[in-house]
Amino acid sequence: MWWFSWLLAGYVWSRGVLPWRCRWWWKAALLPVLALGAAHFRLLRLPVAAEFPPGLLLLSAWLLAICFWLCPLLLLRDLFLLGCLAARRCGRTPAAWWRRREKPVAAGMLVLAVGLATIGLSCGLRAPRWREMELTLPRLSAAGDGLTLAVLSDLHVDLLTPSGRVRELVRQTNARKPDLILLLGDLVDLPVSTRAAEELRALGELRAPLGVYAVPGNHEYYSNYRNWRPFLAGLGVVWLENEHRWLSESGLAVAGVTDAAGERFGLPGPDLHRALAGLPEASPVVLLAHRPELAVEAAPAGVSLQLSGHTHGGLICGLDRLVAAFNHGWVRGCYQVGELTLFVSSGAGIWGGFPVRLGTTPELTLLRLRSPQQAESPAPGPRLEPAPEPDAGAR
Repeated sequence: MWWFSWLLAGYVWSRGVLPWRCRWWWKAALLPVLALGAAHFRLLRLPVAAEFPPGLLLLSAWLLAICFWLCPLLLLRDLFLLGCLAARRCGRTPAAWWRRREKPVAAGMLVLAVGLATIGLSCGLRAPRWREMELTLPRLSAAGDGLTLAVLSDLHVDLLTPSGRVRELVRQTNARKPDLILLLGDLVDLPVSTRAAEELRALGELRAPLGVYAVPGNHEYYSNYRNWRPFLAGLGVVWLENEHRWLSESGLAVAGVTDAAGERFGLPGPDLHRALAGLPEASPVVLLAHRPELAVEAAPAGVSLQLSGHTHGGLICGLDRLVAAFNHGWVRGCYQVGELTLFVSSGAGIWGGFPVRLGTTPELTLLRLRSPQQAESPAPGPRLEPAPEPDAGAR
């Protein structure tokens, strides 16, 4: 990401600042400003970053967002100028027309970029809203009808996270009295020795009759998962690393897989076969997988419901189509993959390296599961018999 931010700032400097007809010291003064925006990602990673004033990190994030929006605007302008050059060679002279409008256009681009960056940063750091949904699980028995799952994904606790944010989310989650709480990874973006540990200690206050389960996302590995795992496990969070738990009270199995990023750090990658090993053929399975792409493998394996995050809902309307292209078209909301229902959360937080949202909102989700026998309308796919006991056969 660091090279991308420097590329953005470099393009803005070369095509937006250098061509200005102004005194050289104005251009020189803008150079460190652009450098601060380009260095945002590196600032977050510095060992002394916790000592920086929060306003400095917000300023660098804001400047990076301005560069992000200025780049496509400058590119459009440059394409227009190329068209003018081609027209001039064909005997037309639009250069005079452009010179009269060059300054108003430049001012308009700057105002638009600053406005979009300000709104995007504000939306990115906004507290998440609760979203409630009802899903029918084909193989869920009557005993599991009405089961509520609180889904929290992509908290990304870092130096930009407001103090007390996690504690407030925990309070809101407990207030909804879910039967099961599921954490879908990317909880943190800092080492365990930082203030992130104090923020995440609030997860120890999560309460659900059927337990609190989690899987790691790629950012847990970037933040030294070996250290974070025992810390969070000590708070009562059960980590599902290519394994499952059978919830006999509801006739439901909860399985979880690790993230592919683990292999880069010498840790196991996702192994769905191992996660489902020993479960009955007809048991309804809720799979926790940080990345939605695993649905391709989970659907033929007989998983009923997959819960994922990772995409942040695509971040920005328009850009979300690009994010979807890298995730099999799955970016936010519900999808049907064969008989598998895939739910992709937009996430409760935002990555500090690019903390911008526009047209997407951070969310927490309360899912209510319905049995086909009890639901008013059956779910897509065939009706199947309720799940047998765990010893009725193995996958």
